[in-house]
Amino acid sequence: MIKTGKEIGTFRKYLIEEFYDDYREGEINRRTFIRRVAFLTGSMAATIAAMSAVGCQPIELPAPTEPMPTDAPAEEAAELQPVPDAKSPFSVPEGDPAVNGSMVTFDSGGDEIMGYLASPAAEGVYPAMLVCHENRGLNPHIEDVARRFAKEGYVALALDLLSREGGTASHDRDAVPGLLTDAGADRHVGDFIAAADYLKSLDNADGQRMGMIGF
Repeated sequence: MIKTGKEIGTFRKYLIEEFYDDYREGEINRRTFIRRVAFLTGSMAATIAAMSAVGCQPIELPAPTEPMPTDAPAEEAAELQPVPDAKSPFSVPEGDPAVNGSMVTFDSGGDEIMGYLASPAAEGVYPAMLVCHENRGLNPHIEDVARRFAKEGYVALALDLLSREGGTASHDRDAVPGLLTDAGADRHVGDFIAAADYLKSLDNADGQRMGMIGF
């Protein structure tokens, strides 16, 4: 086991391996790879150990004296407007007249949880869909996914699993995977149960016909 500031469990190990694959495939640069691993492990010494464990060469490792990254909201220029240049032909831009989309809040264990709700603009009662974001949190792409479901006749809710931490947008995006892991699966499950109850309370959602999709 890698000795770190935070215990490296199965899910953290999986994320580090995913980041390594992204780095090797050129999807992220070395700096981003190091930042993401550092946020997960909690120390630079642990980051070096974790990167070595997945196969990084000594020249790729950060210096032991390199400072830890800080969690501050980062520019999301690449993600702010994904739909106009989206690769998927199924993308539904914000403002599509067939879809209503907005941020909503609901209660989960006494805490206020945020989510993006998308539904057909036409009156009616529609099946419901819970949308679970990936380890990057609730971002414009996931909101687009919710709108795609609305376009197909669903009331879709994509909740922000970092609501208690101020929401995905309030954090450096490289810190988001670690924050989601720290929160623990039980909390996420509880929030989805609360989200399902919220959908059941909506007049245009059929709580007896509900699905869930994740990334």
